[in-house]
Amino acid sequence: MKTFPCPNCGFDVPQKAKACPHCGSDENTGWSDQTYLDNLGIYTEEDYQHTLIKEGLVPKPKSKKGKLFTILVIIMLILFIFIYILNAHR
Repeated sequence: MKTFPCPNCGFDVPQKAKACPHCGSDENTGWSDQTYLDNLGIYTEEDYQHTLIKEGLVPKPKSKKGKLFTILVIIMLILFIFIYILNAHR
């Protein structure tokens, strides 16, 4: 009889079984294509970066809106200073 390891607990499960006889895992809890890699410790680069940010090990990336706002504030400050200097010399 052919068996396969249960993706949830590792127990040998008969090929045609609907659920693991050891832990009860089935298509909805661990055998489906969406969950078969869960709990194996396989992470994507995105998962890794998210974890580093969440743990505070790397700074959170700034949004593009934040960068644009910063640039606009700097430009306005430069213009304000320039106008102040022009008016001060009159």
